[in-house]
Amino acid sequence: MAINEMKRGMFPKKSLGQNFLVNKGVARKIAECSLAPNCSAVLEIGPGLGALTLELARVFKKVVAVELDSGLIEPLLANLNAAAVSNVTVINGDILKVDLESLFAKEFAGMGVVCASNLPYYITSCVLVRLLESNLGLMAITVMTQKEMAFRLCAELKTKGLGAISFCVRYYSVPKLLFLVSPGSFRPVPKIESAVVRFEMLIEPSVGTVDKQFMFDLIRAGFGQRRKMLLNSLSHSMGLDKRKLEIVFAELGINRLSRPEQLDLVDFAGLADKLLGDFEGKEGAGL
Repeated sequence: MAINEMKRGMFPKKSLGQNFLVNKGVARKIAECSLAPNCSAVLEIGPGLGALTLELARVFKKVVAVELDSGLIEPLLANLNAAAVSNVTVINGDILKVDLESLFAKEFAGMGVVCASNLPYYITSCVLVRLLESNLGLMAITVMTQKEMAFRLCAELKTKGLGAISFCVRYYSVPKLLFLVSPGSFRPVPKIESAVVRFEMLIEPSVGTVDKQFMFDLIRAGFGQRRKMLLNSLSHSMGLDKRKLEIVFAELGINRLSRPEQLDLVDFAGLADKLLGDFEGKEGAGL
């Protein structure tokens, strides 16, 4: 399907990170892995020419597919029509700008919803963070992304290879690496391997904190200079008094020589709450 479209002049756009999935077996597997109990609808991000969309339409009652590239809408609809698919709604829009609350209220009222996507690799973090923080009631998110990114997303805290995004993932969900996907499953063939990851959304965040935004500010500041000691990164990036930070670290039992990857969410939540209490809010902390 996708190959035929490309022969007729439908070429992927490098600027949008497009690599069309052409392996029907992989598409079918992703669709089946996206299922969740009491769930009948799915939000698909970046349907492209519809390889995954067709499989999602087979296993879900309703599919809403949001596609950024207006040039793909016509061939996508043609592929859906050719397969006699009638349970897919296609929206031309940017998932990072679409009013998701309005979309869900209009399209998914009263339905259990999951998300599935073959994400362009360069926007994986932005899209995932938006979905995780959206409070839309998503039951699960299943995405295909670059293998190295997938490993980072699923990294256990206090281990090598994790990044700030790893903390966001663990705060809102339980991630699981499902399977790897070879480059030959796409056209054009990418130079890297891909992987499919599923995020089971938590009913409540994994840790409690007075101000989650401040906690994530600390995490981002730490990983912004991950080779430095966390103490120095927070002092430099956030304008926090280093001596007071040393006292707080000592009170919380955090080694003053620690780097950000040596802490977990409980550590950062405790650090955020203690700093807010000691400095009486973000403004007093010099933020």
